[in-house]
Amino acid sequence: MLIEYNLNKTVYVRLNNIGRDIYKNYIQSLNSNLSTEPEIDENRYTKFQLWDLIHIFGEYIGLGLPTPFDKNCIYLKLDKQFIRLYNDNNERDIYE
Repeated sequence: MLIEYNLNKTVYVRLNNIGRDIYKNYIQSLNSNLSTEPEIDENRYTKFQLWDLIHIFGEYIGLGLPTPFDKNCIYLKLDKQFIRLYNDNNERDIYE
C-alpha cells in the first residue's frame, strides 16, 4: 500500500549527534541569526517540511554512511485531512 504525501507536509525525526552537527553546520553556513540548536519537542522529535529535510540531510544519507536520525527513520503525523491510499489494483481516498 502506498500513501501519497506532499513534500510540503511536516515530517518528524529524532536527530542523533551526527544529525545535530549537520543541522548546526547548515544553519551556520546560512550566515543568519537563526539558532543553531534545532527545536526538539518533549518526545525528542524535530519537525521539518519534507523538502527541507531532504535539502539539509540528503547528501549525508546513503549506503554505508552513518545515519543522522535515530533508527534511520522519519515519522509522519497523519492528520484529519484525506489520505490517498494506493494498492495493487486501485486507489481510494479516506477521510478520517
